[in-house]
Amino acid sequence: MKTPATPAEMTGALNPRPNSTPTTEPAPIQRAKIEAHFRAHRSLSTLEGRNELGIMHPAARVQELRDSGYRIDTVWTHQTDTTGRRHRVARYHWRGLVEGSK
Repeated sequence: MKTPATPAEMTGALNPRPNSTPTTEPAPIQRAKIEAHFRAHRSLSTLEGRNELGIMHPAARVQELRDSGYRIDTVWTHQTDTTGRRHRVARYHWRGLVEGSK
C-alpha cells in the first residue's frame, strides 16, 4: 500500500520548480505593462493580461491604476482560453486620467 504524500511532496507536485527564483514581477512593473498596453490598444481583458502580459491578477493592477487617477471602465464579456474553455471575463477600457490627477 502506498503511503500518503507529505505536504512538502504535495507542494513539489504542484510547483515543479520549488527551489527556483520567483518569476512574479513587482506590482509597479505589472502596472507599467498594463498602462503601456492601454496606450497601444485602449483595452485589455483578464485573459489577455494573463496570457500576453504574464499578470496573473490583472484586476488588482487595474484597481491600483484607478486609485492613482486613471479612468478605466469594466465591461463583462465571454472569451475562450487557450484550452478552448469559455469564461466570463472583464474587459477593461482605458479612458485616460481623471482631470487634475497626477
